[in-house]
Amino acid sequence: MQQLIETGIGQFNAGYGAWDRAQFAEAAEIFQQACTKQPDSYEAHYWLGAARFHIVLHRLGDKGNPANPAERRRLIGEAAAPLKRAVKLNGHDSESHALVGTLIGIQIAANPRSALWLGPKTTYHKRHALRNDPENPRAYYLIGTSYFNAPGILGGREKGLKFLLKAESLFIEESKKPPHPMQPTWGYSSCLTFIGRTYQDMGRAKQAETYFRKALSVNPQDKLAQKGLKALGKEEAVENG
Repeated sequence: MQQLIETGIGQFNAGYGAWDRAQFAEAAEIFQQACTKQPDSYEAHYWLGAARFHIVLHRLGDKGNPANPAERRRLIGEAAAPLKRAVKLNGHDSESHALVGTLIGIQIAANPRSALWLGPKTTYHKRHALRNDPENPRAYYLIGTSYFNAPGILGGREKGLKFLLKAESLFIEESKKPPHPMQPTWGYSSCLTFIGRTYQDMGRAKQAETYFRKALSVNPQDKLAQKGLKALGKEEAVENG
């Protein structure tokens, strides 16, 4: 069972590094097998939810072929289901709460009026994510991105930046520890990229460039960081590496 999950984690990490939806989907299939074999495995459900969560991000980021509302709801529902199961299986879970809260935030961003009834739900999951593990870098990163994308009344860039900078410091500490094969390590480069995007939106180009380059030092394939540098007129430096 552990070997099956570890195989899926390897596929997930490859998909994350290359930002490849097909690899995320392959990882999800492996984790689904693990969930079927052991329905009470927290790790299997967490990883299935994490893989599907990134499928959501990848699909919704495809601006050339936008997802329609029905597809968006379906993908979010498919990602949220195993994460909610993970929360029930592990009362001390942090990341599944943060992932569910972020998925709800995506729904709010698509329909700001839904903040009236979905806002309290995303707040609930964010609160439990931090309460359950106040030193989890992915929890802070996910909450930071939620505020980054949320309507101003629910967050905004500056509030998101505080969480993202906290996440950066926690990612640095995490990177100093030997990784456990079953534990997640994803999110570091994306956190740095979102810090860069926040500074970019604030008109602070120098800091934005610094963080885009930091992100590429962690993951040279980070497409959003490359795009950010291109927007700053620094694409030649990226290509010449």
